Amino acid sequence: MNFQTGEGRSLWLFAALAWLLGGCASVPAPLGVSEETQLWQQRQADLARLDHWLITGRIGIQSAETGWHATLHWRQAGRDFNIVLNAPLGQGSAQLQGNSAGVELSLSDGQRLHAADPDSLLDRALGTPVPVSALYYWVRGLPLPARPAGFELDGQGRLLWLEQAGWRVDFRRYESVQGRDLPTKIFLDNEEYKVRLVLDSWTPS
Repeated sequence: MNFQTGEGRSLWLFAALAWLLGGCASVPAPLGVSEETQLWQQRQADLARLDHWLITGRIGIQSAETGWHATLHWRQAGRDFNIVLNAPLGQGSAQLQGNSAGVELSLSDGQRLHAADPDSLLDRALGTPVPVSALYYWVRGLPLPARPAGFELDGQGRLLWLEQAGWRVDFRRYESVQGRDLPTKIFLDNEEYKVRLVLDSWTPS
């Protein structure tokens, strides 16, 4: 074949392109990496980019001595957040808002409390530890970065459970939201407390 002709060059380039594409498509996965792990790696990269959302649902916290539950309204915009908790039957409400510079908690009796992080602030005001800093990751189905963790994946590369920062986190249900599988039922347990989070509406924005 004369590769110097226009037609010959076109045929040769087409054949070379087809060979390259075919070769790329058939490159095997690295040895020892399961399909679930590959899906998990892809999910982590995608979920890490999700940092704007509106969540509504319910939260319950129980210990051996006490327990309470409330509706949850959580708006996240980058590192800025606004979380509103409303307890039933006029038992009060709390609004937690802040960013990387600090956090403010407003209670229904008019109190306003400030702290550097939301976890210590809620613990001081409500007497129960809600790991808000960790939930920023866990609510998306991600582990806290740069912290030791044990976990198990399902066949779609999603977290089934996670053990991290003194908590056992069970992801009981996922739902597809705008092309992503996001947790909608999360159970957290440690030695003293049980936290139950049921998300009725998950709206990435």
